[in-house]
Amino acid sequence: MYHPILIANFFVKKGIDVGEPITQMKVQKLVYISHGWYMAATNRPLISSVVEAWKFGPVIPELYHALKAYGNEPITNLIPIGSQSFQRILNEIRDIKDENRQFLEKVWSIYGKFTAIYLSELTHQKDTPWDKVASSCDYELPMNKDIDNDLIKEHYYSLLTESNTA
Repeated sequence: MYHPILIANFFVKKGIDVGEPITQMKVQKLVYISHGWYMAATNRPLISSVVEAWKFGPVIPELYHALKAYGNEPITNLIPIGSQSFQRILNEIRDIKDENRQFLEKVWSIYGKFTAIYLSELTHQKDTPWDKVASSCDYELPMNKDIDNDLIKEHYYSLLTESNTA
């Protein structure tokens, strides 16, 4: 498992490298989607943090708090993890296992071209993990309503199964 900010930094760096820095909303959705697909493919979580259902979708709170100062502005620098230097963060991105890096590259190639709004809409569709948790509260979400990893994994596994039979 990886720290969610490390996975976020992978996507932030990709956006910077292609000249299209991404927003905190987009990185939040990319990390969440990666986590879901990773669990469907490997039966293991990608990130070490819980995902919560918030009013505006699935959120990784630790990542949200690290990025909220950006608002809707593009993220133009890597996100610090504690007091780590930027060089150390770059080294940690490079140290992601090859098969996991390839996996994240694939997620970027599929989802990186979409807007944050579009990715948000994907995570809000009927019967998504967020929708199941939100609907259980009549969409009046309290703070800190966890989305169980098993629910996320089942959802992305069903998408994986559907894509394999199509």
